[in-house]
Amino acid sequence: MRLIGWLLVIAGLAALGYNFWEPPRGDEFRFYALGELGYHFLREDYLLLEPAITNHVSKSLWDNVVQPLTLFWAWGVPMVGGVVLILLSRLLFGRRRRARA
Repeated sequence: MRLIGWLLVIAGLAALGYNFWEPPRGDEFRFYALGELGYHFLREDYLLLEPAITNHVSKSLWDNVVQPLTLFWAWGVPMVGGVVLILLSRLLFGRRRRARA
């Protein structure tokens, strides 16, 4: 769980770096939304995400969870998720201690 948390933090930092590397078009600075960045990289596959979730899983999952997540900052969603997983793993499993020789 801790490894997944760190991978999500790294993904958030990568999205933040991409935002500065190739800023969105326009006059003022803004952060990419998760859905905007998802569409930028996945194109047609991203458009299949909504019908796949609504038809095969649940329409309320799309309306109440996934679609609002696509409107948040692209770096914030994985970063917050990663930090929560790291803190949760420390709470559940404690700190890892290294064995001394």
